[in-house]
Amino acid sequence: MSLFERLAAAGIAPLEVNVATKLLDATITRKFLSNICGGRMQSTFSDPDAKREYGKNRSAKTFVRLVQEFNGYAPQKPGMPGLFFGNSRYHVWPVSQEQVFTRLRSGDWLYQGDYEFIRCQSMTCAEYLLQTDGFRTSWSNRCQSAKWATYIRATIALREELHREPTGIEVDARIAAIAADRSIDKVTTNQIDTAFACGEEVIGIWAMKCIGYDASFKHTMIEQFNNWARLNEPENIRCEPGRKSHTRRTKMQAYPCSNSEVRRLQRIAPSGAASASGHIDAYEANVGHNELTQ
Repeated sequence: MSLFERLAAAGIAPLEVNVATKLLDATITRKFLSNICGGRMQSTFSDPDAKREYGKNRSAKTFVRLVQEFNGYAPQKPGMPGLFFGNSRYHVWPVSQEQVFTRLRSGDWLYQGDYEFIRCQSMTCAEYLLQTDGFRTSWSNRCQSAKWATYIRATIALREELHREPTGIEVDARIAAIAADRSIDKVTTNQIDTAFACGEEVIGIWAMKCIGYDASFKHTMIEQFNNWARLNEPENIRCEPGRKSHTRRTKMQAYPCSNSEVRRLQRIAPSGAASASGHIDAYEANVGHNELTQ
C-alpha cells in the first residue's frame, strides 16, 4: 500500500469548497497565528486562549499547523485530503475535528478547512526508506530532542542495552529516569534513523478528511490579520502610495479595517505566545506520555 492509498482505503475524497478565490487563497503569518490565536511559534498544535479573538465560540478546539519538512503529504489546497505523521503510540485522536493550517512557503500560512483525523497503517520501513534525506534528517533531529519522542529514545536505548524488545514497564521506568536526569538521554540521530529504517520504530499515520470549511472564520481572520499587521508586521500589508511594496499578501487588502478594530487588537494582542498545554494534556490523558508530535 502506497502512502496515498491509505486515503482511498479510508474512503476519503476531496471536499468541494465554494468560497471566493480571493478569500480562499488569502494567507497569514505564523507570528499572527501564535500571538493572536495562541500556541508557541514552533508547536504543531495550538490552543487559542478563551479570552482571545479566536478562542470564542469555536467548534474546533485547536489549530493544527503543518510544515512540509515533517508532513510532506499535508493538504496544500483547501478541502483536499492529506496525511499526518506522528507518534505511532497514539491510536485515538482526542477531538472530533481540527482546524488545519499548512505552510505554503516561508511566511505564508493557509487555512485548509476543518478536518477529521483517522488512524491508518503506520509507515513501513520500505516507505520510510523512500522518503527524502531531508525528511529523514528532520524526523531524526526532532526525535532526538523533543519531549514527545522520549518514548522512542528510551525504547532504542533499552533495546541496545538488553538485546531484546523492552517491556512497557521497562520503558516507563527509563522515561522517568530521563525526566530526573537528562544526561542519560544520549541516543543519537543515526540510531533513530536506523531504528525507523529497519522497522524497529515506526511513524504513525492519520488520514486527514476535510469535513467542512468555515468561510466566516476565514473572513474574520483575514480582517484581523490586516489590523494586526499594521501594528506588528507592516511589511506584510500594502505600502502607502509612492512607497515600494515588499508584500506578498496584497490580495488581503480587500478586507478593510476600522480604527475601532485596530484599538481592539491593541488591547488583545499579547507580547508573547500562549501555552499549548491544553491540547497536549488531552493527548496525555489518553495514553499517559507527552505530546503526539513536534
